[in-house]
Order: sequence, then structure tokens, then C-alpha cells
Amino acid sequence: SLIARLQRGEHVALISDAGTPLVSDPGYRLVSAAIEASIAVVAVPGPCAAVAALSVSGLPPDRFLVLGFLPRDRGRRVSLLEGYRRERATTVLYVAPHRVIDVLGDLQACWGERRVALGRELTKPGESWLRGSVGEIREQLSVEAGADRVRGEITLVIEGARDVPDGDEAQVEALIFALIGAGVWVGVVRDVVARIYDRPRRWVYQRALSALDPGEQTR
Repeated sequence: SLIARLQRGEHVALISDAGTPLVSDPGYRLVSAAIEASIAVVAVPGPCAAVAALSVSGLPPDRFLVLGFLPRDRGRRVSLLEGYRRERATTVLYVAPHRVIDVLGDLQACWGERRVALGRELTKPGESWLRGSVGEIREQLSVEAGADRVRGEITLVIEGARDVPDGDEAQVEALIFALIGAGVWVGVVRDVVARIYDRPRRWVYQRALSALDPGEQTR
């Protein structure tokens, strides 16, 4: 119906109450339909939380990826994160306050410990920032949530994957088994191998457990 009105010579404005339209809203469908109908589309940009957060995050801004809101379903969310695990660009997420602790937990499991800048209420009087590792930020928010609940509109900026040594899964698993065979504690194997080869801690931990004798798998 909007395209029909545009074709009759009327003007239509797409306005967002959350910053620049189309960055995490459904306006893309209208813009695409207008372009296909040879209707001129002109941008009057508004504030963009992703760019604002990136500018003051302290993380590299030269290459960045905006994933917007992650899926609510944890299985789909983890699957998406696994697909971007080796992305070297700084990543920006929008996170609902009641999901932020779970999202940080999934980030920690899938991407390991990375530097994070978490901004709340950007450009508002109550703007605040937390900076640190994924685990540190999650712990701070868990304490806050224990007192009440996490509040505020949240933009999360995460550092990209580091350059890591080449190594296919067979090589990485061989190292895990060698370390376990040498008597290294499974928790240390998990932390060291995950960091060196940029593998998810959960993935390394499961393989380290499988390398243990059944009677040792509780250590």
C-alpha cells in the first residue's frame, strides 16, 4: 500500500524511535520494494548505537561487523556465534537487558575470553560503560542482577578473533591428548588450548574429558 501511494506521487518517511532506520528494524523491506519500483530513496541519517558504541569502546574500529540482536533461541544463537568465531573484525551486538547474562555466557563458551565494552543508555543522562573480559563483565552483571535485575538498553562491542596458529582438529586433538597423557589437569588443558588455537573452551573441555580414563573424569 505504501508503494502504491509513492507511485501516486505522495511522499513517505520511514522514522525509527531507536536511531538510524534499518539497522535492526524491518524497514529494509520497504526500501527494497521502493528501489524495485524505481522510486527514489533518500537517507536522513539518525544516531546509530553501533557506531556510537564503537567510537568509544577502545576496540579497533577499522573493521567492524554489526550482528544486531541475536536469536532468542539458545540453540540458534550458539550456532550463529560458532559461525563467526574466527571473524577478526570487531563485532557489535544489541542485547536485551534480561538476556545479557545468558548472551555473555554463550560468547564465553563459543569465543573464549575476549575484550568487551558494554554500553548502556547511550547518549542519555544515565549512560554507563563496563570494560573488561567477557567473564569479568558477566560476573559484574551477575552481582548487579542478584540485587535487582540488569537494566538499560545495551550495546555490546567485542574484539575480533586473534591471529592463531594453523591447526586442524586432528592436530589440536593430538595436543589435547598429549597434555592429558602428561598429567596436565583438564582445566588447564582447556584454558591453554582454547586460547592458543582460538577454539571454544567447551569444545576443548569435552575432548580433554574424552582423553581421560573413566575413573579420572571427575578431576
